[in-house]
Amino acid sequence: MLSAPPRLSPDLVATLPPYASDPTRFLSLVAGQGDVVSYRFGQEERVLVSDPAVVHEVLTAWPEESRWTPITRAAAPMLGDGLILAGAPSWRPRRLVVQRELTYRSVRRFAEAIVANTERALGTWLRGDGDLDLQAEIGRLTLLNLGDTVFGADFGAFADVLLSTLRASQVAIDAAMAGRFDETERQALDEATARLDAVVQRLVDDRTVEPTTAADLLSVLLEARESGDPVFAGSWLRDEAVMLITAGHETTAFTTTMALRTLAGEPETAQRLRSELAAAVARGVAPAQLADEVPLTRQVVQEPLRLYPPLPALHRTAVADTELGGHAIAAGTLVVVSPHVLQRDPRSWPEPERFDPDRFATERRRELPRHAYLPFGAGARICAGNHFALLESALIVALATLRLDLDARDGPPRLVDSGTALRCAGTVPVALRPAPAGAAPAGTGAAA
Repeated sequence: MLSAPPRLSPDLVATLPPYASDPTRFLSLVAGQGDVVSYRFGQEERVLVSDPAVVHEVLTAWPEESRWTPITRAAAPMLGDGLILAGAPSWRPRRLVVQRELTYRSVRRFAEAIVANTERALGTWLRGDGDLDLQAEIGRLTLLNLGDTVFGADFGAFADVLLSTLRASQVAIDAAMAGRFDETERQALDEATARLDAVVQRLVDDRTVEPTTAADLLSVLLEARESGDPVFAGSWLRDEAVMLITAGHETTAFTTTMALRTLAGEPETAQRLRSELAAAVARGVAPAQLADEVPLTRQVVQEPLRLYPPLPALHRTAVADTELGGHAIAAGTLVVVSPHVLQRDPRSWPEPERFDPDRFATERRRELPRHAYLPFGAGARICAGNHFALLESALIVALATLRLDLDARDGPPRLVDSGTALRCAGTVPVALRPAPAGAAPAGTGAAA
């Protein structure tokens, strides 16, 4: 007969920090008690799973219904029946429509637009006073990129509304995670949803009035809706557009911010990357191809993704009595998987706290632990926009490194950890100046 997972002792519980004040530290200390550990959160029973093989089972083999948790229920009014929450049988055909537009190869068609927006932003930054709030500027840049590439629309007019709306939605989801999603939070989320719906409706109306031949994702969604297939009827277009905005912006903005901020504190790695990028440009590599031609560019994004996964914890609900890692799990138990814990586990990652982008170099790729690196999730439900996110972050980092010399201000940025998302608290100040003379050969863009 299977035994229940080991529980935290009262003595240990008394020494743990409050979950709400530092969820990832709390989960890291819980993980120190075993690979499958049970603990109480208010009146709720939770189990943290830290064995990569068992994590893989939860994320790839558990039934669809397991995705329904307090967090997804809170997000449902805004996300509707988009890919994140859609269930079988509608999910698969809807996923295929989105996924085939966001494959590793297909997202390359967006590279030129990302480069153009980034070079304009760099030019503006260089004309400033030398001080930059990296988080605010990257957030605005990634939002413009999302508009130009995925929606074929200028998001400049919507930027303030979208940014405030996304912040409000995250506050509501944070409240649900902390077990305090009350009527005030519900009203705030409803108001944010209404603002987001108005933007989406305007985008759809504008595209309906003025069709385009552009190869953006909104055109593909509209074409699917007009096909007459009932799986694409009803609110599907709205729900998918909202999903693309909410899931496609904040996590990419955070990842890019942390990659550049980390490089600002690692001058030797920054100079190494700048030299490799300059050499590529000198031999004729176009700016839009730098992320593919200079592997280190992607590595300096993948390593911050390991250290600072935008989604530090994933959740599933056991829909029936089951077994995990040799332990009995009761129906209704919330199972927690923490990419933060897995990606800093010394059993899988030597010197886990050290920034080392060469972990992801081609010659060391075979050493990477299976199922212990999952910044985008795993299995059929892996983030559909992962290739787009990596490409965008890598291109911004490449162009910024070529053109700018960033100097970290103060200490490391303070992170807000809600248990569902990592964000930078307040501003992320950096000092900037043009990169050293000769670092960026002519032809890399109009940022100078």
